[in-house]
Amino acid sequence: MRIKKILNNNVAISENIDGQEIIVAGCGIAFKKKIGDELDESLIEKVFVSSDNQTKKKIQVLLDEIPIEYIRITDKIARYTNEVFKKELNDITYIGIADHIYRSVERFITSGELVNGLLWDIKRLYKDEFEVGLYALEVIKEELKIQMPEDEAAFIATHIINAKLKETIPNVIDITKLINEILNIVKYNLLLDLDEETQSCYYFINNIKFLAQKVVNNRKSKDIGEYDQVYIATTKSFPREYYCVEKITEFIERKYKYLLNIDERVLLTLQIVKIKNEKN
Repeated sequence: MRIKKILNNNVAISENIDGQEIIVAGCGIAFKKKIGDELDESLIEKVFVSSDNQTKKKIQVLLDEIPIEYIRITDKIARYTNEVFKKELNDITYIGIADHIYRSVERFITSGELVNGLLWDIKRLYKDEFEVGLYALEVIKEELKIQMPEDEAAFIATHIINAKLKETIPNVIDITKLINEILNIVKYNLLLDLDEETQSCYYFINNIKFLAQKVVNNRKSKDIGEYDQVYIATTKSFPREYYCVEKITEFIERKYKYLLNIDERVLLTLQIVKIKNEKN
């Protein structure tokens, strides 16, 4: 494996066995090397492969700026994420996390402050992703001897959520806010203390995560008729719960210009009914 281009002492561009251009990172991998030299493959800590030129350029730019220890930190986080979700992080998410941690640590060292306004929401609505964030704090402490606050765990969790939902970070933030807004409408209108540890509440929150993603992206779906037969019966049998869902519908239409269809409304109503029954 020969060097095609050197980005810095720790990052170089080469080709794999298939002739595909790759970016390799490792401590001192390109130190005192020149183009055409053989790489010491035992020094390789991370290989980035991308056929998309724009993504490749972005990875190169970020790797040229990020110290190698942050790649090492991110690699541990990526392996743990794979253990939790059984899915590998793509290269752009991987390098995005490394870049975020590097800049976040620099900011924390400089100011001593790091505040995430969505900490509580991320912590309760995305528990598995937040657990990855907490693991990341342990890795950062082990590698850099710096104790970051839980706010940073929530920031890192957002990157994991972004990868799972295939959304941009701003969309993840909007989706999280909408989930919380829907839950607050339910609590206020039905005076219901939601126990988010119960199975029915877990399914309800998962459903509104999916719904919130559609709303934020304005991906309207047509009624499939699944609940046509129970629509009238539902409104008559569960008027308070359906009234609550109508409040949710009005709020979403007013703020997000998205009108929930009948299937979506009936499903929300039935799930709220199940939550209430489980509490009684």
